[in-house]
Amino acid sequence: MTENQFFDALNVVASLIVYGIIAYKLIVQTTKFTPIESIGMGIMAAGCMMTIGPITFKPSPFDDWSPTLMRVGAAVYFVGRITRHRWNNYRARRQAERWRMGR
Repeated sequence: MTENQFFDALNVVASLIVYGIIAYKLIVQTTKFTPIESIGMGIMAAGCMMTIGPITFKPSPFDDWSPTLMRVGAAVYFVGRITRHRWNNYRARRQAERWRMGR
């Protein structure tokens, strides 16, 4: 019984840390992210906040939703990040080609 409570508490603490990092990034560093990345991080943060349920009562009504939201949010965030990196690499390559051609 105490092992379950320990891991539930550890899960909640880890989720709160991840939520704090995401909230900081979304509030302070807003301009560094595309809208897709911001939406993905917001979905992840929502999943993190839903993990507080296991501490208050078992079974939590969010037991199915919180991991799903965290994974969907991570997928959306990484799709946005990959898209941003590919676009930036494409623009840098075009700029280098233009510079080489003397334009």
